[in-house]
Amino acid sequence: YGENLAAGHSSFEAAIDSWYNEVKLYNYNNPGFSMNTGHFTQVVWKGSKSVGCAKKFCANSNWNIYICEYDPPGNYQGEFPNNVLPA
Repeated sequence: YGENLAAGHSSFEAAIDSWYNEVKLYNYNNPGFSMNTGHFTQVVWKGSKSVGCAKKFCANSNWNIYICEYDPPGNYQGEFPNNVLPA
């Protein structure tokens, strides 16, 4: 599965927004994987057909952990132009 993780956000909406906001760093003229945009590219990956998400409160850190898994996974080298499309 492809996976996105986030910690410390107040809601799923905030966690997903943080992943999607990496769009500002994505270079559509030179598509490919980057550590700075990997959450975004997985969120919008055209080939991923299913997503499942969960939240866990961690009392020791007083944080929520947000996890989403994607099937089939994305972020495959050479497949970015066909799977990460401009809006």
